[in-house]
Amino acid sequence: MSGFLRRFSAYGDLAGKALRVAVRSVPWFLEPVFLFCYAIIYTVVSRPPLRSVQRNLDVIFAHKGVKSPFFAQVKLVYQFAATMAEGLRAVDDPECIEWTVEGMDQLQQLISEDQGAILLTVHMGSYDLAAASFVEKLGRNVNVVRTPERDPETQKLRELEIEETRVAAQARFGDRAPTLKVHFNRGESLLGIDLASALHRKEFVAIQGDRVMFDVSGMTAPCCSSSIRMPKGPFVLAEATRAPIYSLIILRKGWRHYAVRCLKPLPMPTVKERFARIDERAAHWGRELEALITEEWHQWFVFEDAFTKQAETASTEQTPEVSAQISKR
Repeated sequence: MSGFLRRFSAYGDLAGKALRVAVRSVPWFLEPVFLFCYAIIYTVVSRPPLRSVQRNLDVIFAHKGVKSPFFAQVKLVYQFAATMAEGLRAVDDPECIEWTVEGMDQLQQLISEDQGAILLTVHMGSYDLAAASFVEKLGRNVNVVRTPERDPETQKLRELEIEETRVAAQARFGDRAPTLKVHFNRGESLLGIDLASALHRKEFVAIQGDRVMFDVSGMTAPCCSSSIRMPKGPFVLAEATRAPIYSLIILRKGWRHYAVRCLKPLPMPTVKERFARIDERAAHWGRELEALITEEWHQWFVFEDAFTKQAETASTEQTPEVSAQISKR
């Protein structure tokens, strides 16, 4: 893939920039047509990462006992484009998004607890949009941990989007509202100290627990008749601070309609040995993740090989540049 086309892929910046311009120019009633065309073009020019998506879907569908259809990939890409577009619309008009809550009792329990908590989430829905919309409802500062983008230009674009979301939230809720702080996980040891301090201040720490990239410390847990890679950090942080872990999932339910699904906190480990406690929590999260991605596979936006049994296959199919990224994990 040429350098120019690579900038249009899932890892590049031009696809996102084109979407930003087009969404704010296209009339709302033509938006579905535009997004469908965008998804077709995106699928054609972004083959290496989408091969990883297909392998992820193959594992999920094989676990369900059926074969992954080709159009499953197209549906996922459309959902991804629609989520990005609606996030841009919401920056200009936050009221255009309809929100519902699934698991209100668990959410009220999370808010009422007199301690910090770790919020485990996944690459679904609009992570940034939900954080900006619900930080005021949560009533406390939220520290969001993100993995930096591969491409420097894409990273600049992502930081611009985060700043726009922050400014929009401040304009909506005022200066006294709880803050949303984004931390980019670049493998720095001080990040863990910062997050532990935030938990001791009774703040929330939100971490995506369904992907491991670059030099981030990872582990595996059983999932979908295979093993899935996940970051070790949330479970180590919970052991160090005794903070509860809640699953807080953002789901796209329809046109400009999203749901926040809050599950019960992960059970406290039954064993005493520290590493066994970490493994027990990770295994429970793997079971929750399996149920979630089996149901909502069409909006699981992980563009890397998520399951460990894919590693050998991926190394023979990926471009040298992508293979180098896999070897670093």
